[in-house]
Amino acid sequence: MAALSNIRRERFAQAFATGLTAGEAYRRAGYRGTPGNAWRLKANPEVRARVAELVEVGARRAEVSVEKVLRELARIGFADVRQMHDAEGGLRRIAELPDDIAAAVASYEVVKRTVPGIDAAVEVTHKIKVWDKARALEMIGRYLAMFIDRNKLVRDEDTGAIEVDDVRARLADEIDRIAARLGKGALDPKPE
Repeated sequence: MAALSNIRRERFAQAFATGLTAGEAYRRAGYRGTPGNAWRLKANPEVRARVAELVEVGARRAEVSVEKVLRELARIGFADVRQMHDAEGGLRRIAELPDDIAAAVASYEVVKRTVPGIDAAVEVTHKIKVWDKARALEMIGRYLAMFIDRNKLVRDEDTGAIEVDDVRARLADEIDRIAARLGKGALDPKPE
């Protein structure tokens, strides 16, 4: 799909695809009016298709996929902190950590302080923080629809219930959208 012929709609789609809210994207595109108009524009099929295309292009550029996101979540969710130690129980150097364990580390800090009263003695403390394991497992479980009462998920025109595959597709779309936003940030790093 090429750029939208309406330049303000194209600007809106581009801004929304980068992660702005519908209202922010609406204002950035040059529109004025009530916030409800932003939501109506977001729901426009032509605009939705363009946003999906822009997000997909960003994800491809960042080499982000559902599989890659799930793999990283699995590395966090199934990390075994015992692998941070060697056979004698000592903490491994950060460069020696297995890749799966290193991916689970959120921060690694070494604090050195001089011990008062002891000549030239230095106390070294290692502070290791890992990503939230429970949250990663929850996200994987939600993607796999593990926490949904499957008995209620049957196509029913009267109640509007949906099938498990529809839930998985929606979650996959949401993960792709988030991954694309993360990828966009990785492509355009802000100078420190």
